[in-house]
Amino acid sequence: MKWVSSWIEVHAPVRSGTINKRRWIFGTLADMYECYKKDAVSAHFPIRSKSFVINLSYKLKIKVPKYDRYVCPKCFSSPHQSPPQIDSEHSILVNSQYSWYIHLLNNLQPNQCVIVQDYTTIHEELNKKTRILNFAVTTAETRENSVYKVTRYYDFIGHLKQSSQYTQSVWNYFLTKYHFSQFKGGIYIWSDTAFRKKSDLSYFRTLAKTEKIPITCNFFAPYHGHSSCDQHFGHVKQKLRRQNLNSRVTSLEQIRESSESVKNTTTFLFSNFNEHLIEAQPKPRFSERVKRFHEWNFTTEGKVLCKERSGEGEYKENNIF
Repeated sequence: MKWVSSWIEVHAPVRSGTINKRRWIFGTLADMYECYKKDAVSAHFPIRSKSFVINLSYKLKIKVPKYDRYVCPKCFSSPHQSPPQIDSEHSILVNSQYSWYIHLLNNLQPNQCVIVQDYTTIHEELNKKTRILNFAVTTAETRENSVYKVTRYYDFIGHLKQSSQYTQSVWNYFLTKYHFSQFKGGIYIWSDTAFRKKSDLSYFRTLAKTEKIPITCNFFAPYHGHSSCDQHFGHVKQKLRRQNLNSRVTSLEQIRESSESVKNTTTFLFSNFNEHLIEAQPKPRFSERVKRFHEWNFTTEGKVLCKERSGEGEYKENNIF
């Protein structure tokens, strides 16, 4: 039984974006059992029944098989390989980024905030693809001599394109609606590596210099960008389906209503986003390779300081030309 339990844990890795939630890497339970039988024979262990293995997995709280687009090919080079070949360097980066993210949340001060940003696509609307850019803003608020962490979600809904030009335009709009001047201690922005674009990095450098607020952009490890934004998107889409069981989604207004019904969510609807669109910025050049670094610190003096892993080692200056 001990060998079966360890075999289950190897073949039901922790899901990205979670601490201890596991899910089978197989498409079906039948595939799982076939792999189990082969491994049991190879290891010279008696073959347990299918029901025994499944019931044991339930006791270990393993989620049922489900296609998971967040599965990491670097962590598990072949899903049916036993045991999976783990990239140690990549694993260190995954743990480093996630640990620093938790460290920032746990040590957040009232004059600081952590913002996680991400896009999602709403496929339920007819004819057009609707995108939501979400900012999950976590702040430390003092109440009765105690500090509480509060996360509020800001959804920007429209027929947006997932590009630097649209991202920067939404940030410009958000700056007019949210008082960032209260965060002189620093703004920590987290996102997946899709946001690690030269024009976006240059934008935040300019923003830190003009607003006189230090800004740090951190990036989750590749294939591990599943965040609180994705959990929020799941709630929004679930509300959308429930509120439109007997009808089709035909307007942005229906998506807005579903978004606003989620707790701690503020929604901004753009029926015509072009009026808020800024000019596309030219792509700058950096003195160091951009993809090397997962922490980018933008000072109020306009300096750009980088680290390969967030919270580790010395900063390296990365000049923009």
